[in-house]
Amino acid sequence: MDNFEFFIRNTSINIRELRDKIGKSLLDLRVDNIKQIRELIKQFIIISGAIIGFTIPVFGRTKLIRTPVFLTGGLIELLIVMVYAFYYLMHILESENQKLGEQHERYNKIIDSLRDNLIIFATSDKTEKDAQKQLDSDKQVLDEFLSEEAGDKGNKKDYALNIIFSAFLVGLVLIILSMINFQNLISD
Repeated sequence: MDNFEFFIRNTSINIRELRDKIGKSLLDLRVDNIKQIRELIKQFIIISGAIIGFTIPVFGRTKLIRTPVFLTGGLIELLIVMVYAFYYLMHILESENQKLGEQHERYNKIIDSLRDNLIIFATSDKTEKDAQKQLDSDKQVLDEFLSEEAGDKGNKKDYALNIIFSAFLVGLVLIILSMINFQNLISD
């Protein structure tokens, strides 16, 4: 029975190490992905601002604009993209900061509880078997905390990037349409 217990414990430790290793690599990939999404949103803001900044000074001075209403609509749409994207980034950063603070506080409480349990067992008359039971129970609590935190992030779909991209495209299409002379198309 001792060999079997050794095998089970050793396998359990190896599985936990593998889980932690894969979890860390997946977390790193997720962090990189989040950074890329934020960078993409910043690029939408910059490009929208550049188009607005270039177009407004030449708005009344060029014959390229055939339908000013479309140009105005496109510029307003790009301005909306800028404001919404900026607000979205601000909102995400604030909520993540708050969630990270709450997670940190909860994690510290769990770790303090685990430490206190170890101190209690070290100073009590409990057997090694009782100590192992308590340690396994404490590990389970910590594992549940970690799995809850990992599960919270992927549950809801965020459509903000789709909205930003769609609004950006609508603004560009309106600006392009402002350069088409619809009078000539209708009369031909």
